[in-house]
This record gives sequence, structure tokens and C-alpha cells, in this order.
Amino acid sequence: GTVFERAPEPAAAASGNPLALLMPRLDAGDTMQARLLVDAYLSARQAYKGLPGVTETDVRQVPKDEAERARFERLLADPSLPLEDLEALSGGGLLHKRAMILQPKRLIPALLEGVEARFDAEPVIDLRERTVDGERFDAIVLANGMDVSETLPWLELAPRLGQVDVTDGPADAPPSAVTSGTYALALGHRRLWGATFELAERGTRPETSKHAQAENLRGLEILSPWWIHDARSGEVRSRAGLRATTADRLPVVGAVPDQPAVLETFAGMRKGRPADADAPLMDGIFVVTGFGARGFTWGPWAGAVLAAHLSVAPSAASRASLEAVSAMRVLFRALRRGEV
Repeated sequence: GTVFERAPEPAAAASGNPLALLMPRLDAGDTMQARLLVDAYLSARQAYKGLPGVTETDVRQVPKDEAERARFERLLADPSLPLEDLEALSGGGLLHKRAMILQPKRLIPALLEGVEARFDAEPVIDLRERTVDGERFDAIVLANGMDVSETLPWLELAPRLGQVDVTDGPADAPPSAVTSGTYALALGHRRLWGATFELAERGTRPETSKHAQAENLRGLEILSPWWIHDARSGEVRSRAGLRATTADRLPVVGAVPDQPAVLETFAGMRKGRPADADAPLMDGIFVVTGFGARGFTWGPWAGAVLAAHLSVAPSAASRASLEAVSAMRVLFRALRRGEV
């Protein structure tokens, strides 16, 4: 495979923060999103185990309010993770065991080993001809975050601006992670906290701000990690990135529909008729985007789904799961609402 990357190096955008946290997102209800997030988390943990830039750690999750405290109690009564991964904390919190602190600048190059990567690239893509810069490929995967909107504007991705703040402390710390809406991480001399999740205008360039820094500091004061003095007294550096999000907060993974043909084939859906035909697809064109703030969680699971598509092999994911993340859901939703 060949990767085309606009940046001069890997992990240059939102995935390139100095530290990242891989932990489960658990919901008390048995929803599709809840099931998929557990599957994705377990898949990611298995995929990253033993790779450079990966450190196993426990995560203390503190309830934000009484409603969340009650939700945690329901989770503990009927856990969706193995019992060895989840414990109750005094005061109503959760302890997530075998979670991970990631160092993306080390991890992502390891994931790219054996792959031809062309950096500083501004590829010209022809989806109909399946060419990149005139070179024909068996398949093309659009995996470029918000930039997918340049090619597939009908996906209606929304950008979210996320800022983290970083400082270096005097002590070489063991891995430490605490979260309650925001999160605070320590690993070695590095301390990182955040992140904001602010809706942005399309076309926004990711820029840091004092407002976001203040918001992150307020969150850190609530979390009050043992190293909070380092953040108050140290030199703080900020980093911002854009996250691509979808209306239903699920990623988009799979084959790219032929949008004009879909609108023609399923025109009856505007009048309440069911979708009763095979979806027209673009030959050999796939997309993966819409990870929001959970790119490191969704990535390996999405990669396995795409690998099954590309090799025409059975997928480990259920049909309902594949439909939940399919790009077709976006067009079907628009047709039902009469928006297209």
C-alpha cells in the first residue's frame, strides 16, 4: 500500500499530540454506539500492545455530577467489560485497568512500518478512474479527516477544535491518568491536560487560544492531579487540532456510495418508501473519517473493517455494525428528511 500525506511527517495533525489516552467509553444503555465503542477499544488495546510509544496504565474516572455517579453504579452492576478491567473507586468513581497512554510520535511511525509513505504530497485524485497523480490503484481509501469534505461534501462532517496544554515537570513520573470530562496525563517528565471540543466553522485553521487554555486549566483544577503544581508554575505550551465529527457521533467506515446514482435509485425514500435495492457504490473507493476525539480508539477497528472490504473477506463486525458506520446512512437520512 501507499500512503499520501500532505504534511512533511506522520502525526502532524490532531493525532500528533505529545500524549494521548486510550480508555473505554462506557454507556449504561445497550446502544449500538456503546457496543461499537467497547469493540473498538478492545481492538485498539490488542493492536497497540507491545508497540513503541505505548504504556499501560490505570485510569481514575471521577463522576462529574450525581447523574454520572448513578450511571457509574449501573455500569458496575452490569459491566460491558471484563471484571478484571473495571473496579469501583471510593466516592463513586471508576478505575479502568489496562488502559494506555500513547506517545503518537513514536506509535504512528511504528504503525507505518513496511508502508510506502509519500509526505509533502498534494495528490490529484480521480475517483472515477481510481488514480492518484495519474497512477492507477486497485483501491483508494480516503482517510484524511475533515479534508474528506473536499471530495465528499455530502458527508456533512462538522469540525471540532480541540486544544491540549502541555508542560514538563521536574520529576520523572510513572504513568498517571485521571479523567472527568477532561483528562490529565503524566508520563516521565511530560504533563498534558485538556482537551476542548469546540464546534468550529468549516475551513477553520486550528489555532491555539488563551480562552481554551483557561478552559483546560479550569478542568485541571477540578481533576487536581498530584502534579498540578507543575502546570501552575511551569512553562505551558498549547497545541490545537481539528476533529472530524458526524451528526450521530459514529465514524464513517466502508465503501463510498455513488451519490448521484443513490439519489436516483432511492428517490422513493423522499415519499416514505423503503430502501429496497442494492446501493450503487463507487468501484474500489473507500472512506474512513468522523472519529471525533477518539481516533486512537476507532482506528484499529476501522482498519480491520476496511481490510475485510478490500480482501473481500468476511468481516468480524456484524452487519448491523457495518450499516451503522456506513456512509450510506448519511444519504438515507437526508433522503428521508427530503434534504436532497
